[in-house]
Amino acid sequence: MQMTCFQAFSRGDESTMLRWENQLPGLSMPARLVHQMSPLKQDEAVLLANDIAANGLKAISAKNNNFCKRGRLLCDKSDIPNLDPCSVDSFLPYKRKLLDLIKDGFVGSCAQKTTLSDEAKQLHNTFFQLKDIVTVGQKLLFPDFHENGVSEKVSFLPHKVAQNIPFNSQHLSKLLAAFNIPSSGSEVLIKEMANTLKACEAPPSSIETKTCVTSIESMAEFISSVMGGSKVEAARSSLSTKKLSNQVVTVMGSKLLAPSTNKHVACHNMVFPYQVYYCHYVKDTNMYLVTLKEVKSGVVQNVVAECHMDTKPYPPNSLALVELKIKPGESEFCH
Repeated sequence: MQMTCFQAFSRGDESTMLRWENQLPGLSMPARLVHQMSPLKQDEAVLLANDIAANGLKAISAKNNNFCKRGRLLCDKSDIPNLDPCSVDSFLPYKRKLLDLIKDGFVGSCAQKTTLSDEAKQLHNTFFQLKDIVTVGQKLLFPDFHENGVSEKVSFLPHKVAQNIPFNSQHLSKLLAAFNIPSSGSEVLIKEMANTLKACEAPPSSIETKTCVTSIESMAEFISSVMGGSKVEAARSSLSTKKLSNQVVTVMGSKLLAPSTNKHVACHNMVFPYQVYYCHYVKDTNMYLVTLKEVKSGVVQNVVAECHMDTKPYPPNSLALVELKIKPGESEFCH
């Protein structure tokens, strides 16, 4: 966590906080999730959930025009054009069966190689080997996540509301209509929504346990189910790594946060009108906190890196193995 947040909670917030604490005792909710709680009042959430259960998605579209703003949802016309079109391609790897190969934003970069320095062109910027991220002084090219802050500012819907909304590709057109998303001018958002649904519907790999969560309560339940009775701690990268994108960085130090013998869950923010996270546990994975310094500006940031230590289950044409020029089982890869 990068900050501590104190705020007054509504009764709905208190319910969410209590369910989090019951599922994950001793783990404070990360500030990022606190900020992504639904601002809708509990009584409105109950009425809307009941309305959706009785009348379907048209109950959402019937809400007044400021519903998107009040709920901090990504369906307001002023926010939709701010989505980065480069990020659409970033989700293409999720269409593969081995979904754990890539975190969102690592592939499909719009950055032109010709705009990079000669030094940067020689460096990997998608996957790394363990020695690359633990060797002090090692230079790397940091990936471009195409962060624009739009999707991270989106709030969850209240749990009861999210439970009543069909979350699958078959209902995409109805979801677009429900949130009043026009076909013209919303092409990026529509593609992102389709990719999110496909990623969430795709089967897990043989070494992965996954789910997509549409509420904080569902996230807590999934983490608890994976971790069992183990003590749970939270770790995340600096609030934004945008300043490091496509920049040469130097490794200043690293720390093993969790060895492969310890289970850990990674949750990746997806793009949707309301907050959705792709959460998964991948076997034989080490987690590190790496301190990086941007060579040009001197900016120092901490980032979380995952290293898949056993690559035997991966096909030879996996993106990571191809880029690192290694064979299955020959070496680990990190991202």
